[in-house]
Amino acid sequence: MKILSNKAKCLLCGDVITSTNEKDYVYCQCKALAVSGGQVAILRLGHHNHFVELSEKDYS
Repeated sequence: MKILSNKAKCLLCGDVITSTNEKDYVYCQCKALAVSGGQVAILRLGHHNHFVELSEKDYS
């Protein structure tokens, strides 16, 4: 599997945030969600009911 984009939408503030580097943590405006991992891993900090996964993957 190849990660094409690593992003999620916070359901509390509406921000869509994207991680572009495997070692960054990008937080939404209300700090309830962070994404990390870039194109290496899909990592999330936050409650699973507070975000929608928007990452795109290629399984070919």
